[in-house]
Amino acid sequence: MNKIFIGIDFSKEKFDATLIKRDVKCEEAYDSFPNTEDGFKLFIKWVKSNSRGTTKQDWLFCGENTGLYSVKLSIYLAGKGYFMWLEHALEIKYSMGVRREKTDKADSRCIAMYAMRHEDKARRFTPKSTTMQALEILLSRRDLLVKMKGQLNSHA
Repeated sequence: MNKIFIGIDFSKEKFDATLIKRDVKCEEAYDSFPNTEDGFKLFIKWVKSNSRGTTKQDWLFCGENTGLYSVKLSIYLAGKGYFMWLEHALEIKYSMGVRREKTDKADSRCIAMYAMRHEDKARRFTPKSTTMQALEILLSRRDLLVKMKGQLNSHA
């Protein structure tokens, strides 16, 4: 059973993280990091400094699967041996019910709470082969170009 739950809300330039310790008080910490390798290193240092007395086996990282924005950190964490769980955004959204506050900080907290409530559903992220990753990027770009071509044709 995990003791530390880290909810991650991804965007293109940065990601927001909330760390919740499962104890009597359910202590929380929050911060934001650049979505770069340097940001990933800062993120791990931050998690370690807020998780004293635990080991990485006690940690569960969870984030919404947002495609390209979430994959870099997920590959980094998996490569370092951390348990990273990418969940479908709709699963997390429907579990939250009606919410008043919609900020990156609030979203990362909701994801951490989701991970704590549903840790029995957690599935470890495993990176795809480099060939599959390259194919996904090419297909994504192709879809974008097809969409752009359709927009240009409709305006002609």
